Amino acid sequence: MLSTVVTVIFVVLGIIVSVALHELGHFIPAKLFGVPATEYFVGFGPKLFSKRRGETEYGVKAILLGGYTRIEGMFPPKPAGRVDKHFKAQIEAAREESEKGMQGFDEKRAFYNLSSPKKLTVMMGGTLTNLVLGFVCFLIAFSLIGARVPSLEIAAVAPESPAAVAGIEVGDRIEAVNDEAVENWGAAQAKIANSTGSVTLELQNDAEHETKTVQIEPSGEQGSRKIGIQAGLETRRLGVLETVQLTLENSLATVNAITMIPVELFNTTLQLVTGDTGSKRNLMSVIGLGQVAVAADNNTVDLWAKVGNILSILGSLNIALFVFNLVPLLPLDGGHSANAIYEGLKRSWFKLRKKPRPAPSDLARSMPVANVVFVLLIFMFVIMAVADLVHPLV
Repeated sequence: MLSTVVTVIFVVLGIIVSVALHELGHFIPAKLFGVPATEYFVGFGPKLFSKRRGETEYGVKAILLGGYTRIEGMFPPKPAGRVDKHFKAQIEAAREESEKGMQGFDEKRAFYNLSSPKKLTVMMGGTLTNLVLGFVCFLIAFSLIGARVPSLEIAAVAPESPAAVAGIEVGDRIEAVNDEAVENWGAAQAKIANSTGSVTLELQNDAEHETKTVQIEPSGEQGSRKIGIQAGLETRRLGVLETVQLTLENSLATVNAITMIPVELFNTTLQLVTGDTGSKRNLMSVIGLGQVAVAADNNTVDLWAKVGNILSILGSLNIALFVFNLVPLLPLDGGHSANAIYEGLKRSWFKLRKKPRPAPSDLARSMPVANVVFVLLIFMFVIMAVADLVHPLV
């Protein structure tokens, strides 16, 4: 019980630190570029405590599920002659809030007056911080502590499979495939999958102190041939390049998961309404993240392995935050980053055509879309949290 409580505490602390560092990724470049950054808070909701230093108020709020840096001058003044026909109240409110925040500051310091590269640096700073944090967590978990990876020792043999017929037993260790030595499970699996005709395996069984050679006819077509065995697991320290590869694979998997969010959200909502508990679910909230951490802790005895589990979970969380914040929609960082790129291209085009530098984008007109996205994000969090409580993934 104590171990579970400690695991949850460390996961929560890891989330808080990840959020705090993400916001520093915005805050530090904003300060370096002279933009007024008047608030730096971890959490949302009621203020627990704060302290003002210079022009910035630092503090913590009660709901530790996020954080923010208040950067002044996000929206430029309304362009002369512009008429807002739709959603006028929301657009004007955004402009007025931005103008109010700049009171007492030189207008030249406003965020909207930054060059496009500097805007991109400020907005991508937090996102890239999550990428670095994710990699560091994976590096410590997998390169220093060690990852649980498939071993060459066979943990299970399917009944009546080609392996069972050939006499392969649990505990046998694959040494070579077709007279070629193999160093890991992936290599052995690939050689079997891509083979033609029968396959020769050289096996070692340390428990029975014997070596044997068997000939097997795998089932399936070339490229996906199988013999009906399951690998065991072993702890192995990965190299830095392997950790980089794992980080990349995790990022690509997260990209794929994010593209499926609308479908997953619809299916999860439907499952909650119908009471369906059998369908597979891939998305989770921070509650589900805690459940995964607790399950991993309960299945692990070694202390360092427990630390590695926590770090790998936090690594995956930071990679998810990195990828999610690349989505080019306000109020996500990706929305502001996309606008900075657009402005940079537009300014370059105007410069090429020897035209005066164009005014900053009237980003306030995107607020109706930003508000819709914000509501959808809240809805997604609530649905995922309820699903994790009612139908836990683990």
